[in-house]
Amino acid sequence: ATGGLRGAALETRRQRIAGQRNAMRSHWRALGDAAAKADLIQPEWISRCLLDAVGSHAIIVNEYPLRLEHCARELAGTFFGLSPAGGLGWGLGAALGIKLNAPDRLVVATLGDGAYLFDNPSACHWVSAAQKLPILVLVFNNQMYAAVRNSTAAMYGGGVSAANRCGLLADLSPAPAFEKIAQASGGYGERVDDPAQLPAALGRALFEVQHGKRQALLNIVCRY
Repeated sequence: ATGGLRGAALETRRQRIAGQRNAMRSHWRALGDAAAKADLIQPEWISRCLLDAVGSHAIIVNEYPLRLEHCARELAGTFFGLSPAGGLGWGLGAALGIKLNAPDRLVVATLGDGAYLFDNPSACHWVSAAQKLPILVLVFNNQMYAAVRNSTAAMYGGGVSAANRCGLLADLSPAPAFEKIAQASGGYGERVDDPAQLPAALGRALFEVQHGKRQALLNIVCRY
Protein backbone atom coordinates (compact mmCIF):
# COMPACT_ATOMS: atom_id res chain seq x y z
CA ALA A 1 0.00 0.00 0.00
CA THR A 2 2.87 2.37 0.82
CA GLY A 3 4.40 1.74 -2.60
CA GLY A 4 1.08 2.57 -4.25
CA LEU A 5 0.81 5.84 -2.37
CA ARG A 6 4.37 6.72 -3.28
CA GLY A 7 3.67 5.97 -6.94
CA ALA A 8 0.52 8.13 -6.93
CA ALA A 9 2.39 10.99 -5.31
CA LEU A 10 5.15 10.76 -7.89
CA GLU A 11 2.64 10.73 -10.73
CA THR A 12 0.89 13.79 -9.31
CA ARG A 13 4.19 15.60 -9.09
CA ARG A 14 5.14 14.54 -12.61
CA GLN A 15 1.87 15.89 -14.01
CA ARG A 16 2.27 19.16 -12.13
CA ILE A 17 5.82 19.69 -13.46
CA ALA A 18 4.78 18.70 -16.98
CA GLY A 19 1.97 21.25 -16.83
CA GLN A 20 4.34 23.96 -15.68
CA ARG A 21 6.79 23.05 -18.46
CA ASN A 22 4.10 23.12 -21.13
CA ALA A 23 2.79 26.46 -19.90
CA MET A 24 6.30 27.91 -19.94
CA ARG A 25 6.95 26.67 -23.48
CA SER A 26 3.59 28.04 -24.63
CA HIS A 27 4.55 31.40 -23.18
CA TRP A 28 7.88 31.30 -25.02
CA ARG A 29 6.14 30.43 -28.29
CA ALA A 30 3.74 33.34 -27.80
CA LEU A 31 6.65 35.72 -27.23
CA GLY A 32 8.41 34.41 -30.33
CA ASP A 33 5.28 34.70 -32.47
CA ALA A 34 4.70 38.26 -31.26
CA ALA A 35 8.32 39.18 -32.00
CA ALA A 36 7.99 37.77 -35.52
CA LYS A 37 5.13 40.18 -36.21
CA ALA A 38 6.59 43.25 -34.47
CA ASP A 39 7.55 46.42 -36.33
CA LEU A 40 10.89 46.59 -34.50
CA ILE A 41 13.45 43.80 -34.21
CA GLN A 42 13.39 42.09 -30.82
CA PRO A 43 15.93 39.68 -29.28
CA GLU A 44 13.46 36.79 -29.47
CA TRP A 45 13.20 37.23 -33.26
CA ILE A 46 16.98 37.45 -33.67
CA SER A 47 17.41 34.28 -31.61
CA ARG A 48 14.80 32.35 -33.59
CA CYS A 49 16.24 33.48 -36.93
CA LEU A 50 19.75 32.55 -35.80
CA LEU A 51 18.67 29.02 -34.88
CA ASP A 52 16.97 28.62 -38.25
CA ALA A 53 20.12 29.85 -40.01
CA VAL A 54 22.88 27.97 -38.19
CA GLY A 55 21.18 24.85 -36.82
CA SER A 56 22.19 22.82 -33.80
CA HIS A 57 25.91 22.21 -34.46
CA ALA A 58 27.21 25.79 -34.64
CA ILE A 59 29.13 27.06 -31.62
CA ILE A 60 27.54 30.18 -30.13
CA VAL A 61 29.43 32.47 -27.75
CA ASN A 62 26.94 34.74 -26.02
CA GLU A 63 27.64 37.89 -24.05
CA TYR A 64 24.21 38.78 -22.67
CA PRO A 65 21.49 39.16 -25.33
CA LEU A 66 20.70 35.73 -26.85
CA ARG A 67 17.36 34.23 -25.81
CA LEU A 68 18.04 30.52 -25.38
CA GLU A 69 14.30 29.82 -25.21
CA HIS A 70 14.28 30.61 -28.93
CA CYS A 71 17.73 29.29 -29.86
CA ALA A 72 18.09 25.97 -28.08
CA ARG A 73 21.60 24.55 -27.72
CA GLU A 74 21.24 20.89 -26.86
CA LEU A 75 24.61 19.51 -27.99
CA ALA A 76 27.64 19.63 -25.72
CA GLY A 77 30.13 22.33 -26.60
CA THR A 78 27.75 24.42 -28.73
CA PHE A 79 27.13 27.24 -26.23
CA PHE A 80 29.41 29.37 -24.09
CA GLY A 81 28.00 32.09 -21.86
CA LEU A 82 29.05 34.54 -19.21
CA SER A 83 29.90 33.09 -15.81
CA PRO A 84 29.00 34.91 -12.58
CA ALA A 85 32.69 35.80 -12.29
CA GLY A 86 32.85 37.31 -15.78
CA GLY A 87 32.76 40.88 -16.96
CA LEU A 88 32.13 42.91 -20.08
CA GLY A 89 34.42 42.43 -23.04
CA TRP A 90 35.23 38.72 -23.15
CA GLY A 91 32.82 37.46 -25.81
CA LEU A 92 34.39 38.41 -29.13
CA GLY A 93 37.90 37.40 -28.08
CA ALA A 94 36.56 34.11 -26.70
CA ALA A 95 34.82 33.39 -30.01
CA LEU A 96 38.08 33.93 -31.87
CA GLY A 97 39.87 31.60 -29.48
CA ILE A 98 37.24 28.91 -29.99
CA LYS A 99 37.52 29.30 -33.76
CA LEU A 100 41.29 28.91 -33.49
CA ASN A 101 40.74 25.64 -31.63
CA ALA A 102 37.95 24.44 -33.96
CA PRO A 103 38.77 25.85 -37.40
CA ASP A 104 36.24 23.65 -39.21
CA ARG A 105 33.29 24.67 -37.02
CA LEU A 106 30.94 27.60 -37.53
CA VAL A 107 31.43 30.02 -34.61
CA VAL A 108 28.96 32.80 -33.85
CA ALA A 109 29.40 35.61 -31.32
CA THR A 110 26.15 37.17 -30.07
CA LEU A 111 26.94 40.42 -28.29
CA GLY A 112 25.15 43.38 -26.85
CA ASP A 113 26.37 46.68 -28.24
CA GLY A 114 27.87 47.61 -24.88
CA ALA A 115 29.68 44.28 -24.67
CA TYR A 116 30.92 44.72 -28.24
CA LEU A 117 32.42 48.12 -27.40
CA PHE A 118 34.15 46.65 -24.35
CA ASP A 119 35.58 43.86 -26.53
CA ASN A 120 38.05 46.29 -28.18
CA PRO A 121 36.44 45.44 -31.53
CA SER A 122 39.06 47.02 -33.79
CA ALA A 123 41.74 44.76 -32.33
CA CYS A 124 39.48 41.70 -32.45
CA HIS A 125 38.54 42.23 -36.09
CA TRP A 126 42.21 42.71 -36.95
CA VAL A 127 43.06 39.41 -35.22
CA SER A 128 40.26 37.70 -37.14
CA ALA A 129 41.73 38.89 -40.43
CA ALA A 130 45.40 38.38 -39.53
CA GLN A 131 44.92 34.85 -38.18
CA LYS A 132 42.30 33.87 -40.77
CA LEU A 133 39.56 33.21 -38.22
CA PRO A 134 36.25 33.83 -40.01
CA ILE A 135 33.43 34.06 -37.50
CA LEU A 136 29.93 35.54 -37.55
CA VAL A 137 29.28 38.42 -35.16
CA LEU A 138 25.76 39.60 -34.30
CA VAL A 139 25.55 42.89 -32.44
CA PHE A 140 22.21 43.37 -30.68
CA ASN A 141 22.23 47.16 -30.98
CA ASN A 142 19.72 48.79 -28.62
CA GLN A 143 21.98 51.79 -27.90
CA MET A 144 21.92 50.91 -24.23
CA TYR A 145 23.85 49.18 -21.48
CA ALA A 146 20.84 47.03 -20.64
CA ALA A 147 22.46 45.54 -17.53
CA VAL A 148 23.00 49.02 -16.06
CA ARG A 149 19.51 50.15 -17.05
CA ASN A 150 17.86 47.05 -15.59
CA SER A 151 19.77 47.31 -12.32
CA THR A 152 18.80 50.97 -11.98
CA ALA A 153 15.17 50.18 -12.73
CA ALA A 154 15.14 47.34 -10.22
CA MET A 155 16.56 49.45 -7.38
CA TYR A 156 15.25 52.93 -8.21
CA GLY A 157 12.17 52.22 -10.31
CA GLY A 158 10.29 55.08 -8.69
CA GLY A 159 13.13 57.59 -8.79
CA VAL A 160 14.22 60.40 -11.05
CA SER A 161 16.23 58.14 -13.34
CA ALA A 162 13.18 56.00 -14.09
CA ALA A 163 11.53 59.03 -15.70
CA ASN A 164 14.44 59.10 -18.17
CA ARG A 165 14.26 55.39 -19.15
CA CYS A 166 16.93 54.71 -16.50
CA GLY A 167 19.43 55.95 -19.07
CA LEU A 168 21.94 57.55 -16.71
CA LEU A 169 25.35 55.90 -17.38
CA ALA A 170 23.50 53.43 -19.64
CA ASP A 171 22.67 55.44 -22.77
CA LEU A 172 24.93 54.54 -25.71
CA SER A 173 23.39 56.76 -28.36
CA PRO A 174 24.30 57.76 -30.96
CA ALA A 175 25.50 54.29 -31.93
CA PRO A 176 28.51 53.95 -34.24
CA ALA A 177 28.16 52.14 -37.56
CA PHE A 178 29.46 48.86 -36.12
CA GLU A 179 29.36 47.14 -39.50
CA LYS A 180 32.06 49.50 -40.77
CA ILE A 181 34.45 48.42 -38.03
CA ALA A 182 34.37 44.89 -39.46
CA GLN A 183 34.65 46.24 -43.00
CA ALA A 184 37.80 48.13 -42.02
CA SER A 185 39.51 44.75 -41.47
CA GLY A 186 38.25 43.27 -44.74
CA GLY A 187 35.13 41.68 -43.29
CA TYR A 188 31.54 41.73 -44.43
CA GLY A 189 29.32 44.19 -42.57
CA GLU A 190 25.63 45.00 -42.82
CA ARG A 191 23.14 47.05 -40.80
CA VAL A 192 19.69 45.51 -40.31
CA ASP A 193 16.70 47.38 -38.86
CA ASP A 194 13.75 45.61 -40.53
CA PRO A 195 12.57 42.33 -38.97
CA ALA A 196 11.52 40.97 -42.37
CA GLN A 197 15.05 41.47 -43.74
CA LEU A 198 16.88 39.66 -40.95
CA PRO A 199 16.71 36.08 -42.32
CA ALA A 200 18.13 37.15 -45.69
CA ALA A 201 20.82 39.24 -44.02
CA LEU A 202 21.85 36.24 -41.94
CA GLY A 203 22.07 34.19 -45.11
CA ARG A 204 24.35 36.73 -46.77
CA ALA A 205 26.59 36.98 -43.72
CA LEU A 206 26.85 33.20 -43.37
CA PHE A 207 27.76 32.86 -47.03
CA GLU A 208 30.70 35.23 -46.51
CA VAL A 209 31.89 33.31 -43.44
CA GLN A 210 31.50 29.81 -44.86
CA HIS A 211 32.34 30.37 -48.52
CA GLY A 212 34.08 33.73 -48.63
CA LYS A 213 36.23 32.64 -45.67
CA ARG A 214 36.08 36.05 -44.04
CA GLN A 215 34.51 37.45 -40.90
CA ALA A 216 31.03 38.97 -41.04
CA LEU A 217 29.14 41.29 -38.72
CA LEU A 218 25.47 42.20 -38.61
CA ASN A 219 24.65 45.43 -36.79
CA ILE A 220 21.08 44.60 -35.76
CA VAL A 221 19.11 47.61 -34.54
CA CYS A 222 16.69 46.21 -31.97
CA ARG A 223 14.53 47.02 -28.96
CA TYR A 224 14.95 45.41 -25.55
